[in-house]
Amino acid sequence: NRIKRMMVRSDNAAAEELAESLPDGAFINSMNEKAAALSMRNTSFFDATGLSYLNQSTAYDIDILVSHILERHPEIFQWSRERELIIDGVVYDTINRFAKRPDFLGGKTGYTDDTNNLVSIFRTSAGPVTIIVLGATDKVERFTYTEKILEWISQQFNHSAY
Repeated sequence: NRIKRMMVRSDNAAAEELAESLPDGAFINSMNEKAAALSMRNTSFFDATGLSYLNQSTAYDIDILVSHILERHPEIFQWSRERELIIDGVVYDTINRFAKRPDFLGGKTGYTDDTNNLVSIFRTSAGPVTIIVLGATDKVERFTYTEKILEWISQQFNHSAY
């Protein structure tokens, strides 16, 4: 349920709870070991929430992780398509405005004090397309950029989203 909360609501408390469920530092070590195993050479994790400025990655490395999750654990992105999640009577509304869009296969929002980020996977006539927006100035802009990129892809490659 914690991962579902993280995917639907971007719930940092759920990420912290998950990290605290393991011995001190084991969760972060595991995250960094997985990044290394996936050859995510420019990625390092320092906290479970992703809020620390010390967490670092690149669009290339994020795409590696997205591809791995789609291949091995597609249900994780399926959860992000839900508009709401109800756990023990508590309703968690999504913050991802693409949720339930027919061509949206999943994604993850992210932010720090300095930046807003978004990973989105869309179904197109040519297959799935991953769009990674890093460094948007606000929470709305990351969605606007994603829509513009998807529209550009559709126009340039005649791969309409459906």
